[in-house]
Amino acid sequence: MSGSIAWPAAGLAAAIAASAYAAGALVGHTEASGWTQAIVGGALALAGAVAAFVASWGLARATGSVVRTVRAIEAGDAGARVHDASRLAGPLVLHVNRLADRLEEVMAAAEAEAARLRATFDAAGAGIVAIGREGTIALANAAAQAMLGLKLGAFEGRRFIEAVRDYELAALAEAALRGNEEARVVAFGPHRLPLRAEARPIPGGGEWAALLVLTDLTEVQRTEQMRRDFISNVSHELRTPLAAVRALAEMLEHEVEDPGVKEVVVRIVSQVDRMTALVNELLDLSRIEAGAIQLAIAPVAVREAAAEAAATLEPRAAREGKVLALEVAEEAVAVADRQALVRMLTNLLDNAVKYSPPGGTVRLSARRDDGTVEIAVEDEGPGIAPEHLPRVFERFYKGDPARASEGVGLGLAIVKHLARAHGGSVHAENRAEGGARFVVRLPAAD
Repeated sequence: MSGSIAWPAAGLAAAIAASAYAAGALVGHTEASGWTQAIVGGALALAGAVAAFVASWGLARATGSVVRTVRAIEAGDAGARVHDASRLAGPLVLHVNRLADRLEEVMAAAEAEAARLRATFDAAGAGIVAIGREGTIALANAAAQAMLGLKLGAFEGRRFIEAVRDYELAALAEAALRGNEEARVVAFGPHRLPLRAEARPIPGGGEWAALLVLTDLTEVQRTEQMRRDFISNVSHELRTPLAAVRALAEMLEHEVEDPGVKEVVVRIVSQVDRMTALVNELLDLSRIEAGAIQLAIAPVAVREAAAEAAATLEPRAAREGKVLALEVAEEAVAVADRQALVRMLTNLLDNAVKYSPPGGTVRLSARRDDGTVEIAVEDEGPGIAPEHLPRVFERFYKGDPARASEGVGLGLAIVKHLARAHGGSVHAENRAEGGARFVVRLPAAD
């Protein structure tokens, strides 16, 4: 029996029961007072039954209206309200309508927040993809759609790997779903679009479990190539006039007899040599960055390469009262280009000698560490301020006044790019006892 029928039926049953009671009373009483009591009692019972029936009928109607309203709200009609109610159901209807009003406000606020979020995402220059817990695409902004070739309305709810069909990006998304934050540069699609992709988990993100942030590197790479071309062209153009100036200065040095003039000429030669070294380093760095150098990769004993690099710096270190100490394990054999390795070690030793105080020791150590060879160069100088550590390998960077010198800031940049060209890495850190420590890691020979 439905709710709308149950209440009237209950009232009707009460009325019948009351009438039966009255009839029983009428039969059981023979005296006048008994008759009167029976009639009055029966009338009151019948009136109560009728009132209960009417009230229950109104309450049933109100209850049915409340149920219909709640079902309408559940179906998405936030404006649904209860409009008819009995006097008994009034408080219930009032609370239901108030709850519906509050629910409508919350839903409107949520829709407005979602609209603001989507507008913010679409205005972002980076591509943003929100990924659900099952690996499906919950949202992709306009930039991400353009980068990944997603058709509007055809990707939401689909699995990321099925919509994008790129295993590198899918691996990043899976890593984020497992709670790991990763980033890498990928070449996406048939046109090899360069993208920097960052995958980030969203703890407590509800339906959103991870975000994939994409940055188009096309313009960055184009600008970088223009910069490299400019430096290379300018460096080539400078080499010829520098060579001519040096030749003229050397001729003057042999021709003049005035000591004052001769000293000036010697300074000119020294500065020309310094400029020539700078130009050569710029050219070398441009070639390394462009991948234009040919590396003769082979097993190289770090001990031999370190000895060759130290031999270059020992005369200068001795003049300045500094000591070079080599502590290289025999098993430290790297897979590298020998000349490139010697250059890396020479640059690191040159940097360490430059910043170590008179009487200080510059230490070069190397050891095998699982599948890599770790080479460390330590100095006893002032160390590097923490805010400058991430930038010491940038070209021309000389931001730490404590380590200011006459160099131009290319030596460490060359070390960084040569290490990367070998599939290795380099980083700088401060020593607890003072001074700086530069660590190069290269693949180890079997």
